[in-house]
Amino acid sequence: LETVPPRGERTVSMSIGSVRIPRTVVRRGAAAVVVAGCATALLVGVGEVQRAAAQTTAVALDSAAPFAVLASGSVSGSGTSSITGDVGGNAVSGLNNQVNGTITTSGNTLTQARTDMNEADDTVASAAVTQEISSVSGTLTSGVYGLTGSVTVSGTVTLDAGGDENATFIFKTDSTLTTADGAVVRLTNGARACNVYWLAGNNATVDGTVVGTIFGRNGITARNGADVTGRLFSRSGAVSLDATTIRRPGCDGSTTNT
Repeated sequence: LETVPPRGERTVSMSIGSVRIPRTVVRRGAAAVVVAGCATALLVGVGEVQRAAAQTTAVALDSAAPFAVLASGSVSGSGTSSITGDVGGNAVSGLNNQVNGTITTSGNTLTQARTDMNEADDTVASAAVTQEISSVSGTLTSGVYGLTGSVTVSGTVTLDAGGDENATFIFKTDSTLTTADGAVVRLTNGARACNVYWLAGNNATVDGTVVGTIFGRNGITARNGADVTGRLFSRSGAVSLDATTIRRPGCDGSTTNT
């Protein structure tokens, strides 16, 4: 007998070659993510993996979203920076008249934002890797990229969404992350800065022109006039800014470039 799914749910069945994926009950609204994920998992080892046009991973920032810079420790500035978005830390110094947003150093708003930042960090850290790479270079399509050891991004890197504005790009290492002076991370074919995430299990050092939310767990240093369309988040350390431009991204398409 075939089980009839409860109201509000539907059954999905698919076959690929001689491999038949059993019927799975999925809730509407989550079908695309669940089915695509299951299909990819079941196809590993059966031959060529059929990838969707774009990978999507939901990372909810919630109350941390308004922040351009958010740290467990302090946030300090030297030189003249320009920050569009809120700034939060247990102390903020050296950024007078350089923040187009709210500076928060205590209270429930900061506590909740840090909680949501940590949960987003956990989501990125636990996202299943779709491809292991040795370096971040050239043109890359959406996906979750795993790296080992210290990572340095240099030259021009292009993130290509393939026309899907919801495509996400995640780069993560358990060590340090550095974007070198002169590095340029650019977006094309509908890619948006709000859907790009970088995770360093240790410290992150930011130079050059970068897009996306950067999680530097043990601290972040942005220097040499770095230009960031994204966010700098540190769950266990401080954030130091030296003549840095940071623009908190929206998801209205305004951060897309070619």
